Amino acid sequence: MKRSLLKRLPEDFGEIWLRRKRRHKLRIRVLDEVDPKGTRWTAELPLIRASVLGFGGLAGFTDKAAIRGDWHGFEVLGRPKVRGFLTAMAPLLRAGLIDLKVDGRSVGLTPEPSRPRAVAVRRSVARAIKPAERSVVHKRERRLKLRR
Repeated sequence: MKRSLLKRLPEDFGEIWLRRKRRHKLRIRVLDEVDPKGTRWTAELPLIRASVLGFGGLAGFTDKAAIRGDWHGFEVLGRPKVRGFLTAMAPLLRAGLIDLKVDGRSVGLTPEPSRPRAVAVRRSVARAIKPAERSVVHKRERRLKLRR
């Protein structure tokens, strides 16, 4: 099957080739060992926006599945939705908190320079989230600091 290059992505994505069809199959897996529930929660909104089923695209993407590291698959209709989802997931990919596949091919990014894992993750995720949602991330960050 013919493939075409997905354009207008952040530079560190490299080349991503998509099948020439309307529907694309995306798969996501949470790799975060510190706060898998929080990482899953952060990935929910972009997943809902991109999925063909909308909120129904979350079916099976539960806290238990995230803790186990199970793959979750969903369909996306059109290249702009794939591009938007990948751009939204870039901070989580850079931090190594999730693993993504688009049409069966892994999507990789160049990792951030090494910093203490929890701090690097929270900073990159906080920058990617809208200001209205930041208060929840900061509450979670404070809760993680109190546990130590």
